[in-house]
Amino acid sequence: MPKMPAVLMNRVALVLFFAALNSFIVFHFVEFWHFPDPDFDSDTTGWMAWTQLVETLQDFSNVDVMQMIFWSGFLTSSMLLASSPFLVTILRISRLAWWTGALTSGVATLAFGCVVLPLVIKSEEISPGPGCFLLSSAMLLNFLGFFFIRRDIPANPVIEPA
Repeated sequence: MPKMPAVLMNRVALVLFFAALNSFIVFHFVEFWHFPDPDFDSDTTGWMAWTQLVETLQDFSNVDVMQMIFWSGFLTSSMLLASSPFLVTILRISRLAWWTGALTSGVATLAFGCVVLPLVIKSEEISPGPGCFLLSSAMLLNFLGFFFIRRDIPANPVIEPA
């Protein structure tokens, strides 16, 4: 099977990064959790996560480990989702930047999955809304985008004598 050229692979990575960024933007405007109880009136749109994060940062007295894992994964992935489409050139050139981004994206995706999936599986009061799926897909698309980044290696490297 022939290999895809590096330019095409980098374009696929760019498309995945922008798809992840678009999914992350839309996440802010849709419902994250769905509460089947009609008496429970709560705004759970994605942008409310930022207000909850600020409240958590203001008072650490009742924060447990799962919340800390969730918020650190959320912040890390937010920074990666917002910056990755614009860093393709740097990621293509620097292996250190690529490894840092890929590992960070993988750990943030894993941390988010380890916190949200048990909540969804165990809970009968809440079910995931479209925002939960959008945020999960944004993290996964961003993580996959790193694996499509390829270095531009010349076909016939020229070595000039000293």
